[in-house]
Amino acid sequence: MARPTFAPTDAQREQVKILSACGVPQKNICQILAGKNPPMDEKTLRKHFAVELDNGSALANAKVAQSLFKKATGGNVTAQIFWLKTRAGWKETQHVEHAGTIETKQSPANLSDEQLTAMLKERGISMSLLKK
Repeated sequence: MARPTFAPTDAQREQVKILSACGVPQKNICQILAGKNPPMDEKTLRKHFAVELDNGSALANAKVAQSLFKKATGGNVTAQIFWLKTRAGWKETQHVEHAGTIETKQSPANLSDEQLTAMLKERGISMSLLKK
């Protein structure tokens, strides 16, 4: 005896859309839909609920974006900053100016003999100590 063809109800379509919007994995959606019925595999789920699966998360993102937009345009500074950073390319940067001098320690391997001799003299080290 052949298995009866699956025919989704409007209530199931709505349930799949909501579950998909909430990020529930398809494997778990199959388990939820099955209930007391025989289990549904993911292939059957995608075959009969492709639109709901595809649109569920997009609709959830749109709803959250709409809520964020309302808060941002309603004066919520945190929402405004978040919106501008993520949508308008704003970023927090610091501009640091340094007016003094910066001394760097050079590797002795990169110095000429004259530079090494001058450095040693500046530090009060006699070349005669090194020539022994």
